[in-house]
Amino acid sequence: MTNLPIIILSILSEFSHIFTKPIWIKAQILLIGTIITKNKITAASCLRAMGLSQVKRFEKIHRVLNRDEWNMFATVKVLVSLLLKLILKNCDYIFIAIDKTIERRSGKNIKQKGYYRDAYRSSDSLIIKCFGLKWLCAIMLIKLPSQRENGLCHL
Repeated sequence: MTNLPIIILSILSEFSHIFTKPIWIKAQILLIGTIITKNKITAASCLRAMGLSQVKRFEKIHRVLNRDEWNMFATVKVLVSLLLKLILKNCDYIFIAIDKTIERRSGKNIKQKGYYRDAYRSSDSLIIKCFGLKWLCAIMLIKLPSQRENGLCHL
């Protein structure tokens, strides 16, 4: 991992305090695999890009995404602070759009599902409801300056 550019290592190091040491190692593998993969970005393709396809218990590294314990909110806080540092130097304004969407799911093993109005399928005269998980999605929209002297990669 130490042969990465210093800018990538400095950005990754901002996240290290969130994870335990074993989980941090797996998270770094997946993050760097995401950067270098050329195929569809999945956990398996990231691990293959890192040369780990022949490792025994290959699936254990996937667990950082669904079973290992780490604080998602602390991760988002670090990510947003890094983005704001980068953007506030180089952009005219920031607009954050928030949307909620339903992932349609059913089954007795899905614990957080609810019964929601489906805004996509419903109309003024017909209300359609479905079982699923409600997700809040946020996107940061920025207007970049027309000419950048040093680029956006300097924190």
